Amino acid sequence: MSSNRPKYGQLDHFFGYEPSVAFSVDEAVAKGKKAVLLTNDDQKDAARAREMGLSLLGPSSFGIAAPHQGINHCLSLSPILPGRIAFVTQSGSLGASILDWAHQHQVGFSRFIALGERPTITLGECLDYLAEDPHTQSILLYLEHIEDARHFLSAARECALHKPIIVLKPGRNDEVYDAAFRRCGILRVNWMADLFYMAEVLERQPRPRGEKLAILTNANGPGLLAADALAQAGGHLHSLTDLSHLAGPEDYRAALERLAKDAECDGILILITPQPATRIADTARALVAVIPGARKTVLASLMGGKLMTTGEAILSEVRVPTFPYADTAAKVYQRLWQYSRTLAGLYETPMFEARIEDLEGEANLANAQQLLRAYGIAVSQAPSAQALGFTVACRVDRTFGPVLEISASGLGAKVYEDKAAALPPLTATLARRALELVRLSRVASSEAILSLEETLVRISRLVSDQKKLKSLVVELQVEPDGTIWAGSAELEAYEEGEAGMSCVIRPYPSQYVKQIALKSGEQAEVRPIKPEDEKRIVDFHNDLSERTVYLRYLQFLKFEERISHDRLARVCFNDYSRELALVVEKDDKILGVGRLQRNPLRMEEAEVAFLVRDSAQGQGIGSALVAQIVGAARMEGITRLTAEMLADNRVMRGMLEKVGFRVRMAADGQTLLGTLAIEEWK
Repeated sequence: MSSNRPKYGQLDHFFGYEPSVAFSVDEAVAKGKKAVLLTNDDQKDAARAREMGLSLLGPSSFGIAAPHQGINHCLSLSPILPGRIAFVTQSGSLGASILDWAHQHQVGFSRFIALGERPTITLGECLDYLAEDPHTQSILLYLEHIEDARHFLSAARECALHKPIIVLKPGRNDEVYDAAFRRCGILRVNWMADLFYMAEVLERQPRPRGEKLAILTNANGPGLLAADALAQAGGHLHSLTDLSHLAGPEDYRAALERLAKDAECDGILILITPQPATRIADTARALVAVIPGARKTVLASLMGGKLMTTGEAILSEVRVPTFPYADTAAKVYQRLWQYSRTLAGLYETPMFEARIEDLEGEANLANAQQLLRAYGIAVSQAPSAQALGFTVACRVDRTFGPVLEISASGLGAKVYEDKAAALPPLTATLARRALELVRLSRVASSEAILSLEETLVRISRLVSDQKKLKSLVVELQVEPDGTIWAGSAELEAYEEGEAGMSCVIRPYPSQYVKQIALKSGEQAEVRPIKPEDEKRIVDFHNDLSERTVYLRYLQFLKFEERISHDRLARVCFNDYSRELALVVEKDDKILGVGRLQRNPLRMEEAEVAFLVRDSAQGQGIGSALVAQIVGAARMEGITRLTAEMLADNRVMRGMLEKVGFRVRMAADGQTLLGTLAIEEWK
């Protein structure tokens, strides 16, 4: 991509400065535009646009639209309504169908973006932009391929916790894409209508906190069908309550109140059929009185025709999605639970840390068994009759780089016929999530599962480290007591001169691990933060005074708020492609934290912040962190750093000015703003 790439994000030139879009390169040159939208298939014009550093959608783009701003540069024959859904598509023809379908069903959009054949704008840039867009509440993607997988997964992971990302992608047997979507919290659907269906459900209802679904019905048959559908989807039935065909509004209300108070119940599916005693509208009103206070995921299926219309409208007032078929609603709940679990897993603190010492010198890629031993994996023992066999294979995917595939070994492969893909590197939590997709793991003991998790983490570290590794197949045997070893292993390395492929998810940046001397003369270690640091960070916050907290966060934050898992998960789980926190550690205690956070729309810029525990202040830790963070920023290709601090934070101001930050007073008269051009770093 041209080095003249716009500074503030390419999509700003299409949506931020209207009218700034040109429809040919000649027009862009003549009028000084920075963005070109090519709806034709002129490849030469597209090449000229790229050479000149113009933001490009196309060629063969179906156009863009931002209905809230009155922007419509689409070829669509149908009007585009304003809404809360952003739609991004790599197919112009599918975009045309989507817009026509949406108009028929009165579905509105916050943004519509048809990328075309060879745009300068990537899917990752679209996600970064839409994550910041106040009009967008959920994001729908139609994609056929991913060009910059690292940026895409990084942007998706950052966005997914705040705004659902739902993807429709052709190709049913692409386990690698499924693994990639799970890794960043994307929900994949198989049908075009499901894009909007799931977007509506996620907008209207909270995500399930557990898998147990209660079914409440006045007809046993539909209830049984829903329970069967739930089981087939891998779900768990909490209860099936048949109120009988004589059930009226008060019966439904009383039953719903009981389920709402049941701590073991995670979600409720309400089924209503048009029985003479039901009084559909009155029943719906009785349910509406209870649903808002239930604090659970509530879905409904009103099975019938026109008789159910009023009831559906009443339930819609309290944002309850309704389905024409009970089994469909049950499957939707299970999909919601799986999606919720995937998101939670992204920031779930690992149960253990597989400590692997850095290897000295080059690893021996000529001998698979020696390589495994170097990563703490035992080899060659005789299995007992109770041992379970698993195959872990690494292959290189042209889009996602190294991919791990886990499956049953030997006869188990024929019996279970399933495998799971995972993108390295893995934490213990991610390893467990991958194992859960392999049915053989369901008969393994808890000790065996723990050993398998740790071994998968070690293999994923091996794959992440060894850039010259082309393929690896390891046959694992695990005993019920957790004893585990590699029965056999085969590997293939790239030939001399062949370029290897790095993991698409950036591994732990161990190049930033260093030893520093404290003023006391003692040694401490500076290293990047890890997911396993959550408990250490809780201890760190326990040694912060109110003033220290106020100076760092520019406001008072309660201790309970600072140590909540949801908050600390974001602190400890760094996406090293866009953020880097360095900690100073001594005797298993974190003494200080420095953070480098890229601006997602201007990735060459980043904000920095620093915090040292009260009992460790005065030891030179803050100055060391400032120097290490600025040095890391240079290595990461960042050109400009910013910092914000209170005017009376003289210590921080002094440390930043010492390395070259220029500090000025903000307009509020209370906050200082610091900037540093990396090239001016002392």
